[in-house]
Amino acid sequence: MFSFIRQIWSRITSPQIHARKKLAEQTANTALTALRDGNWQALQQQFLPLLRYFITEKLLENAWRLVESNFGPLEHIGSPTCSVGWITLTASVPVHFKRARLNTVLRLTFSGHLFGIGMSPFTWSPPKYADINSIRSINMSFGNWLSKTGGTLTLPAREASEQKYPCVILLGGSGPADRDSTVGALKPFKDIALGLTTNKIAVCRIDKTGFTYRYWYRLFGFNKQKYTLTQEYGYVLHAIESLKRQPEISADKIFIVGHSLGGLMAAHIAETNDSVAGCILMATPTDSMYRCLIRQVRYLASIGENPGSLGGLVSNLEDFEKQADLADSSELSLSTLAEQLPFGLGPNYWLECRSLNPIKTTKELQKPVLILQGGRDYQVTVDNYNELQSSLQSNAHTAFRLYESLNHCFVSGQGPSRPAEYTDPGNVEYEVIQDISQWVKEGDMATPI
Repeated sequence: MFSFIRQIWSRITSPQIHARKKLAEQTANTALTALRDGNWQALQQQFLPLLRYFITEKLLENAWRLVESNFGPLEHIGSPTCSVGWITLTASVPVHFKRARLNTVLRLTFSGHLFGIGMSPFTWSPPKYADINSIRSINMSFGNWLSKTGGTLTLPAREASEQKYPCVILLGGSGPADRDSTVGALKPFKDIALGLTTNKIAVCRIDKTGFTYRYWYRLFGFNKQKYTLTQEYGYVLHAIESLKRQPEISADKIFIVGHSLGGLMAAHIAETNDSVAGCILMATPTDSMYRCLIRQVRYLASIGENPGSLGGLVSNLEDFEKQADLADSSELSLSTLAEQLPFGLGPNYWLECRSLNPIKTTKELQKPVLILQGGRDYQVTVDNYNELQSSLQSNAHTAFRLYESLNHCFVSGQGPSRPAEYTDPGNVEYEVIQDISQWVKEGDMATPI
């Protein structure tokens, strides 16, 4: 009976729904064309009459200029995807700017009038290679009470017989990275965690303390003069000890996976901690962090990009290079002021960074090491990878893998890599997941895989 009623209702409402979707599509196309052409009068007329008193042509123009200053000129408008709610219509339209790809969401009444418009990055979706139903997630916390931070441990679904799994700990790169290493629409650490756990490997990913306490730092600041790299990654040692006590984890098969700056720390922790079985270095630099950033600025300029896409980290390249030169010089001492150095970080931080050499550490490390690199990475380039490979290729315990089409987040793409591609939905390439999984399970690999 109810099934019959639903069928009748569907037949009655289907033409109406189709017509409303068509209306939403037309309104979205008209509104975005007006935005692109700067036709503020036409755009204003799309809004509800009451809202036109508040949403003036000047307000629309200023808002659009702000969008263009951040993302560059609008280059392409995609096709709308429309949905019908109980009392409203929604249209989502992908738009491509020079420096970003965003999703424009328009809210409409059934009469076709706008009452809201906004832009946001595309949202992350789980990779197809992840079997979500076979994964358990446990929220954990690490560190002491003054610097405690949260993390997620993913484990395979419980099996009939008790089983212990190898485990990897993921270390993010520079800055206040969250546990997923989120950048734009990408969550590479979440991809890796889901992919490896689907392959019977436990994964722990952790919010950096800079992310956990970001609002506190903004309000009250922190002692940049005495801040160290060890403080930035101090929670990792607590995580190792905590994971060793987990009943489902093989205490002798805990590996560190470091991405970018995290790769330097991964090698260092593997060298200094007997509980670590080995490490994986993903896009790990052989240059200092500030030299990498200078190279990025020059690369972006060479392909016509605005270095502003680096988020204002370098407002004046000449001044930044002077700070970098001081950080590299013999004049750097504990009395050097933080404001004279890159990113406003003090001498303790840069002196510690100087002491971390992935080539020297890996040569001396009598544990298996896997080095991975994306061929399209402009943040840590193939030159860095080649330097690592040429210096370490005779090491029996070190394996290498270069993925020609992957960027810094190990997501596939084409052509010169640009910041805008981080706003495109995507996932870590499955080949990377397979290689890490094989290496963790089989151990030392003497030759490139």
